[in-house]
Amino acid sequence: MVVPLLIGSSVSFLIGAIAIVSTRAVNRDALIQAIFVLVTLTALAAVNLRFGIIEQKFASEFAFDRFLGRESLRPNDTFAVQALANTPAFFLAQSWEAAIGTNAAVTALTYAFLWDQKSKAHLYFLGPAALNFSFFALRDPFIGLIFMFLVLAFGSEFTLKKLPVPLLVAAIAMFWTRPENLLIILALVGVLSYQHSRTTLMRFCVLGAGAVGALAALRFAPALLGVNQTISIGNLPAFFAEFSEDRGTRTVATGVGGGSDILGGALQRMPLPIRYPIQLFTFFVLPLPFEIRSVTLLLSAIDSVFFAFASRKLFKEGTAPAKLLFVVYVLVAAFFSSNYGNVFRIRYPLYFVIGAGLYSNRHRVSQERVERTEVLASQ
Repeated sequence: MVVPLLIGSSVSFLIGAIAIVSTRAVNRDALIQAIFVLVTLTALAAVNLRFGIIEQKFASEFAFDRFLGRESLRPNDTFAVQALANTPAFFLAQSWEAAIGTNAAVTALTYAFLWDQKSKAHLYFLGPAALNFSFFALRDPFIGLIFMFLVLAFGSEFTLKKLPVPLLVAAIAMFWTRPENLLIILALVGVLSYQHSRTTLMRFCVLGAGAVGALAALRFAPALLGVNQTISIGNLPAFFAEFSEDRGTRTVATGVGGGSDILGGALQRMPLPIRYPIQLFTFFVLPLPFEIRSVTLLLSAIDSVFFAFASRKLFKEGTAPAKLLFVVYVLVAAFFSSNYGNVFRIRYPLYFVIGAGLYSNRHRVSQERVERTEVLASQ
């Protein structure tokens, strides 16, 4: 089972590296370091797979099932992007473990793509979260990539002509990856529309459209998530908390795991004005030292320090689009969090946002210096 992992890692990295080098200049040091990151992550993932230190998740084989045709692709299939990205690795390895190698390759390739000596954007893909999610055949790295390219497409500042196409492409890709994250993209659209409204009437219309959109989301969210249940305003937090916890704690061996509920499960019994601030706090600080009961929780505790530092770095040196997406993401995702393991997972894509925000800002500064130099030289 380790051999398919190695095949997936090497094949996916090779294809990705060729694609990057063909489209942009890449520093030689960046590629050398990325190869070292790839080898390290692949070795650690192989050890974990061989000895089962951290159990594989329930969804590990789903993308491979799509590749084999055991599960036919549906209009809202949430493993389509992952299955497509893994096709070369699956074809050669003929095993779902190849997807673990692909995830390790995604981390290493992102490290190379965002490599920059000044901003250090690439270093955020050496933290505990990147380490942890290179061990599994999950969709989370691809979710991160969608948000990363959204930030890169916006550049250093929002402009009206840049908004529609990146947002539409990101929404379509997310629909085929994890449709519940469309709430984050829709919330971002709402905030941007409000910011770019020039009159009170336009802002009123945006707020009205947002209210209608929220009601439509409540009506159609269960179908998108594959759940036969009606959502109402009253049960929205509990519904998504239960849904997210279930997805975050399932394992291959046990079907549905126990997880590590925030405040021992008492959180969801609290009224919203009390619960939501706690959810926001635990999005950044998880878990407390006395609550560490597993390797994953230990990694998430260490990662909380890493995440706090990275967040501070973003708001000091990142681009405006990355900062706004970060805030919207936290406000929406934290509302549905109830489990430490799940929070560790859903905040992982923010490293892609942070890295892209730092990289874009550094690229802007470098470009401005080049332009000033050219102007001075022409004079």
